[in-house]
Amino acid sequence: MGRARNQMDLANFTIADSDPALFDPEQWNCPLPPTHDSFTVSGYVYDATNRHVVPRATVVLTNDFDQSLTATADKGGKFTLTDVIEGTSTLTVSAQGYLADEKTIAVSGPIAAGTSADIFLSPVLPVGDFRVVLTWGKAPADLDLYDFDQSNCKTYYNHRACTGTQLDIDQRAGYGPETITYQPNTGMHTVMVNRYSSGNLCTSGAKLDLYSATGHVLALELDAEACAESGTNLWWQAFVFDSATGEVTVNNTFSN
Repeated sequence: MGRARNQMDLANFTIADSDPALFDPEQWNCPLPPTHDSFTVSGYVYDATNRHVVPRATVVLTNDFDQSLTATADKGGKFTLTDVIEGTSTLTVSAQGYLADEKTIAVSGPIAAGTSADIFLSPVLPVGDFRVVLTWGKAPADLDLYDFDQSNCKTYYNHRACTGTQLDIDQRAGYGPETITYQPNTGMHTVMVNRYSSGNLCTSGAKLDLYSATGHVLALELDAEACAESGTNLWWQAFVFDSATGEVTVNNTFSN
């Protein structure tokens, strides 16, 4: 009977009957779980050799928040993903006739199509061929991709072909791509990037992707810290590769 007198009348209990401190997370040193903003991410899927849109490409976004969102590019090559949580996400893109590829994006607000979420897919290559694709950010507006073969023939915007090499596209308004395709067994090749327009090469976000018939061989990002420490802002000596074996030697150095 004594215990019955101490029992709370739960049927008539209200929050007002309790101590407010019991419901204050700060009193119990229990922080509220963090909240994250979410945004819409849009982009275009392009052919890396001509900047034509790629319709019906499949785009999958994943991140550390266990999100897995899928979109299909429309006939204009545009895709849209909604409710993407703020932070770093990875886009994995595939389309018939193209090599599947990935791109990392930083989501801190809405991303409009035609900017940092655009993807440039390499068409499938014949066995023995290689392809280098240069992409970068909004600025500088114009970076140029260069290839020097072992006879010092130079493939670039003003000389678009050497024996076994072809500059496919020269983009002059930011983001890229600039692309060179290589036929088999054309020797050693030195791949470099030049800042043509005004701006800062070191903060360009430039990235080079080397592909073979089987897919990605190399993904090389410009080393912004090393670039800044070099005190130079004109040339990026990226890597050398052997078109017979696909062997790559990374330089990632800078000069004027």
